[in-house]
This record gives sequence, C-alpha cells and structure tokens, in this order.
Amino acid sequence: MNIIIKSDETRLRENAVLREHGRNPRSKEARELAECVVARTGEAVTRLRKMEEKK
Repeated sequence: MNIIIKSDETRLRENAVLREHGRNPRSKEARELAECVVARTGEAVTRLRKMEEKK
C-alpha cells in the first residue's frame, strides 16, 4: 500500500473541486476525481507560466 502525504493547499483545492462539482467527499471515486483535477490543473498552470516566461 502506498501512502501519499498531501499538503494543506492540495487538500483545500481538492475539497473546493468536490464542492464546486457537488460530489460526495466520502466517495472514493469523487476523491480520486478531485485529486486528478487538481494535479492536471497544476500541470497546466506550470506549463502556461513557462510559456509566458519565454515571451
């Protein structure tokens, strides 16, 4: 079993995603969805910032 230690900021973002989409935070599937959304959004923001720096 793998254990992932999340930062407080990540937890807050995941909870915000769950609230915005009206998902049950107790559902394993909903938590995994929120985790994925937060991770992909962070990746997109990082890429955009790198693109802006190159300009």
